[in-house]
Amino acid sequence: MKKNVVSKESVDSYEGWERQARASLDDERFRYITSSAGYGETARANLEAFKRWRIVPRVLRDVGKRGTSITLLGTKASAPLLLSPARGLGYVRRDGDRAVARVAAELGVPLVVSTFATASIEKTAQAMGGSPRWFQLYPGKDQEIMQSLVRRAETCGYSAIVVTVDKADSYPHHDGPREHEFDRCGYEVYFSDPVFRAKFGGSPEGRFEAAFRLWKEIRLAPGLSLAGLDLITAQTKLPVIVKGVLNPKDAQLAAEHGASGVVVSNHGGRSLDGELASLDALVQVRSVVRQDFPVLLDGGVRSGTDILKALALGADAVMIGKAYLLGLGAAGEEGVRKVLKGLMKEFEAAMGLCGALAVDEIDRSMVTEA
Repeated sequence: MKKNVVSKESVDSYEGWERQARASLDDERFRYITSSAGYGETARANLEAFKRWRIVPRVLRDVGKRGTSITLLGTKASAPLLLSPARGLGYVRRDGDRAVARVAAELGVPLVVSTFATASIEKTAQAMGGSPRWFQLYPGKDQEIMQSLVRRAETCGYSAIVVTVDKADSYPHHDGPREHEFDRCGYEVYFSDPVFRAKFGGSPEGRFEAAFRLWKEIRLAPGLSLAGLDLITAQTKLPVIVKGVLNPKDAQLAAEHGASGVVVSNHGGRSLDGELASLDALVQVRSVVRQDFPVLLDGGVRSGTDILKALALGADAVMIGKAYLLGLGAAGEEGVRKVLKGLMKEFEAAMGLCGALAVDEIDRSMVTEA
């Protein structure tokens, strides 16, 4: 990895952070953050969808006392913003998981911790203290281990389970010669699990290769059926959110089978190329579920104005991934802090210019399709 070379040049924009991450990271780590599946059509569609919508500001209002906080499924957040689960935090920067966790806790931004994190469920919880956090669950082939992961999250104060359903039986997108190294940075949650260790026959220490082979074999199921969703919701009292929904029929089915919310997401364009943009799918999904059924958006969010557009079109909150990963890559913990502060500041300013004193005052009248 290159030495931190963040310059005095402004990095208040996504593009600025991308330039600084490019200067700070080696090619393989930078490509991990920014790469997309196939020809990148889905990733570009996410960005183009936001560009098609224009903000219609409201003036002649006193907006001196604005508030950006929300409560979502019992989770309090300082803004309608969550950090998407990311497998490669420890690959981008050493101790990246806990660095991101500390910033999220400091700023009151809920962190969704990945099944393939490079720190255990417990270590991340310790870094966050009493701050809000959710646990992302990739459905695996071993139901006993899945149950154990959920129990650990409950015990450690995680307040929701996010089940990712659009990445079954495949890797998070990656390219090139770093595959072997990258593949070995997502096993810690499993290796620290008592059920996994019992099935393996003890501690993985000293027997890494054998434990790693077992992990690769069972970590991802071929897919998640409705019966599988029923099983997960029956195993926990925590709200279960289904992440990776684009079809409104799937959103309806998720709600009917016990989900407490959905995340409209195409995995940031890193899963299936040629998919519908998340923002376009959001409008359709929002129209078929109850108004009090939480719908989040993930994919293409690069600015505070993007957050406002998503909320105006029906999202209750957004998730970001690449933006904070770029901050982490560019400047470590301080980079994540600056990225999040910048997004939150821009969102609050956009609220004011649209005449909104609170998040629940953002509505469809504030945007128009170009």
